[in-house]
Amino acid sequence: MGRTLENIKKIDYSNLDKRLKSAHIVACCDVINPYCGKNGAAYVFAKQKGASAEEIKRLDAGLKHISDLVTNCDLKTMPGSGAAGGLGGGIAAFLGGELKNGFEIISSLLGLEEKIKSSDIIITGEGKTDAQTSNGKLPAGVSVLCQNHGKPCILISGCIDGDISPLYDMGITSAYATVPVIPKKLPNKTEAADALYTAALKAARDINQNHDI
Repeated sequence: MGRTLENIKKIDYSNLDKRLKSAHIVACCDVINPYCGKNGAAYVFAKQKGASAEEIKRLDAGLKHISDLVTNCDLKTMPGSGAAGGLGGGIAAFLGGELKNGFEIISSLLGLEEKIKSSDIIITGEGKTDAQTSNGKLPAGVSVLCQNHGKPCILISGCIDGDISPLYDMGITSAYATVPVIPKKLPNKTEAADALYTAALKAARDINQNHDI
């Protein structure tokens, strides 16, 4: 479908369910990336899904074309419109939805900040930590709250890829990967559990040796 985006000439909204006009739709976005461009959905996320450099270039051109057809909002600059491969932008443009920071909404519902304030050490994690993480992913949000309240924040990730130094500036104290190198073949459940245990054990030993980390 991505290769046909540039062929779209017109977007017809006339058959949308009439009830949508009176509905207030809120989308919780886990990233702040815009719809297209170097920080947009294609260039930031498509490689992770297996797209080649040429495919990414074409996908971005298609998304830019769609953003040019949309007149009720500026998808090129709208934070979160690149979330979920551009789904955020679709919700905003075609359903009149409001894009909000998902971490802020969920953390507020959970009372996360108060829990962090009353904790000694916070451990967070995700499947893969890379340059995308600092763009609004959960560990980034947790680390900022920890930094605001002077709490150590430990990150345990499935793997760490590339430079994650911005996360240390945001409040991550130390980071551990269950798999040091991204594997060509995914580990089975037992191997994954053992790797997670090993990473958690190392983190626990470091915490035990230096309670100020």
